[in-house]
This record gives sequence, C-alpha cells and structure tokens, in this order.
Amino acid sequence: MRQIFNTILAALISFLLFTPFESKAQYCAPPINFIDNSWDYIDSVSFGSVQNKSGQGATAYSDFTALGPIEVSIGVQSTITVRIMSDADEYVHVFIDWNQNDTLDDPGEMYTLASGTAQTGLVTLTYDITPPATALPGNTRMRVVVDWDDMNMGDPCFGPSLSSIFGTYGEIEDYTVTVLAPVPTSVVITTAGSAPAEITTNGGTLQLEAEVLPASANQDVIWTIVPGTGNADISSTGLVTALSNGNVWAKAVAVGDTTIMDSLEIQISGQIVPITGVIVGTQNGVPAMIDVNGGTLQLEAQVLPAEAVQDVLWSVIAVTGMATISNNGLVTAMANGTVWAKAVSLDDPSFADSILITITNQGTGLKGLFAENAVDVYPVPFENELVVDLKNVAYQGMQYRLVNALGQVMRQAMVDSRQMRIETGNLAAGMYTLILLDAEGRVSALPLIRK
Repeated sequence: MRQIFNTILAALISFLLFTPFESKAQYCAPPINFIDNSWDYIDSVSFGSVQNKSGQGATAYSDFTALGPIEVSIGVQSTITVRIMSDADEYVHVFIDWNQNDTLDDPGEMYTLASGTAQTGLVTLTYDITPPATALPGNTRMRVVVDWDDMNMGDPCFGPSLSSIFGTYGEIEDYTVTVLAPVPTSVVITTAGSAPAEITTNGGTLQLEAEVLPASANQDVIWTIVPGTGNADISSTGLVTALSNGNVWAKAVAVGDTTIMDSLEIQISGQIVPITGVIVGTQNGVPAMIDVNGGTLQLEAQVLPAEAVQDVLWSVIAVTGMATISNNGLVTAMANGTVWAKAVSLDDPSFADSILITITNQGTGLKGLFAENAVDVYPVPFENELVVDLKNVAYQGMQYRLVNALGQVMRQAMVDSRQMRIETGNLAAGMYTLILLDAEGRVSALPLIRK
C-alpha cells in the first residue's frame, strides 16, 4: 500500500515543487490528522539532562517543551540519542532554532541522524551537535522528526501541501533547549601585530588585544591599568596611552566571568613630564649644618611632579665657608662658615632650589700649607697636567681633591708621593680649587685656573 502511495507521490512532485506553499506560522504545527504513526514513531530521546521514553504517541505530534530544559553551551559538543521504531527506509532529522526566529529550517539548523534506514524494529541513532558561535543564548525550540521514505524532504513542518493531500507516515516531538554562552576558561593578552610591549615616544600608544577562551565564549573584556613605576591610560578597546616613564600592567578581565583575567607588563620611556619645581632638603630632615671636622651632610632633591625626571646637577656656592659636593648630593665640609648647596633640574635648568649650610669646627686657615710656601704647584694656569710638589711636608694620610667652581670633586685620591702629577686633560676650562686635607683634618686650599 505504502509503495503504491510513494509512486503516486513521485509522479506529482514536479507539480508540487512549483506550487506555492502557504507561509509557515511561528513554530508551525504539523498536520497531525494527515500523519500516520502506526508503523514509524519516536521511542525515546536523550539529550543533555532530558531522557524521555515517550513510546508511540497518541497522535503523530507530541509537545515535550515543558521537560528539562535541555542545556547546551555554544561551541561545546553534546550528543543526542534518538531511538525510533523503524519500518525501514526511515529518515530522522533534528531541527534546532539557533537564531530564535521561530522557524526551524534556516541554514545550519537541521541535523540528519538517518537517511533511509535498512533495519526494522527499534533502531538507536546518535549525533554530535555543537551549537554554532552565532547561536543566541536563551530558550529555543528543538524538533525531532522521523519521516518514512523522506516523503517530506526534510521539512520540519511536514509540508502541509503534501500531507494534506496524500497523508504521510512518521512522528514529531518538540523540546525546549536552553542555549548557554560558554564559560570563559582563560584570557590571553597580546599586542596588535606582535609589537614589543613598550612605548618609547612621548605620549605614544600601544594597541592591545584580548582573546577569551574558548573562542565561542563572550569575547568582551574590561581593560584597566595597574601603575608600576610609570603610569598610563587605557581605552575600552585596549589602546594604551603613555603618561609617565616606568612600567605598568595592562589587565583584561572577562565580562563572562570576572575571575578570569590576564595581565601584560608594558615598559614606558621617552615621556616628557613638564617640571613645576625642585625642593632641596636634608636626608631625614636633620639640621642643615656640619659641626665635625671634615664631616658630611647628605642632601636630597625632589623634582616636581613625582613623575618627572628626577636627575639634578648639584653645586656648592661659597659664602664665608668652603665645602665640596658629590653627584648624589653629599656635602663635605672644608672650612668654617656658610655655603649654599644648589640642585638644578637637568631636564629643565630653569627650575632649581638651594639650601644654606652652616659649617663649624673645621681646621683653621684656608690657604694653610700654600700660604707657608710649603707646597709648590705648577704650571699656573694649568692645562693637561698639574704638578704638586710637597717638598718637606709629611704627606702620610693626606688626600687631595680638585674641585670645580660648582663645588664638584673632579679629581681625588690619597697622596702617595712627595711629588704628584694630576692628569687634567679632559677638564673644562675655568676656575678650580686644589684642596689638601691632612691626617688631622687640617685643610689647605689654593684657587687655580685651567686654561
């Protein structure tokens, strides 16, 4: 009987293909009055948490949308198992409305579990289904169809034109599927174009990219900057803009799970921060004085703002006393009186600050041995070499210093012979002071000119 019917159907297919079907309503209801499920039906469906042993339905259509729901995650494979009662030549399809537009036959929404089964009786079929990245999260419809002899040609609505005219064989079951956005497992930050993780130009930028894994997970992230020794801004799209030199950490947090994140260290250089001032003080706030023979006082200079380059040039300006100063601000007393210690910003010399230092308890007489003609120094003025002849002076434990006009020590060493030769070839022309400091702390000083 069914073979005769199939022959008639084939004869009319060409006509029906060119006959417009009426448009399908939302989640079309199959024409159950024209579907016979006596020989062919769905015995059970297992998918996710739902295991439904339905058996032969009272009609050819059953609505099981209240079961479950069946939860699936985008990009994650799940296996559906359908067992059917087969009368041979069965076609089994699963339709899932991934885009939730209330139709079931859009591209990528049909999965064929069987195409013309040879077996009869109970037949178990399986299929691995992976929700596409374009699937919309939320509840949607799944339809399971068994269709004898493919009479409806993969139509989830059992083509009302065919069924209403000739009738057909099979069964349909509907279920609810809940589509879940996949849970992020990790975040990976990279630079666009694999560029170095650095910014070397003033106010420069660096584009970052964040990939949330798995790839089917929500790719949205929240960008922030964690300052290290430097600082920067970051946009919502991962564009880093340098603010100050040093290092920073760019952090991306997955919107889908805020416990999942990644960070990338960025080195920043070449930033120009406008200087607003320089402040000079003593280390630990001690009084600005030296009262020990040959004693020292450590100074500190802060360039404002704190993000600016902190390098300064130290110098000493004698008032009534005498001292030297090192490159890191260590003042060494030479003679009683007062001196100004000055720090000038190297980045912007228009900003400077000074502190007045009082010096007491130093050896008497600035000229000392030089005033007594106990030491000869030549040539005067000097150029590439300065010779110091100590004659009959006891030089054990004595040291010398050659200081420029800023109070900076340009040459210094312990005296190891009665006649010293000090190499001065790379010194700039200008005023210098030769200082001899004996083992008892007595100071002798002689102004000189380097031509």
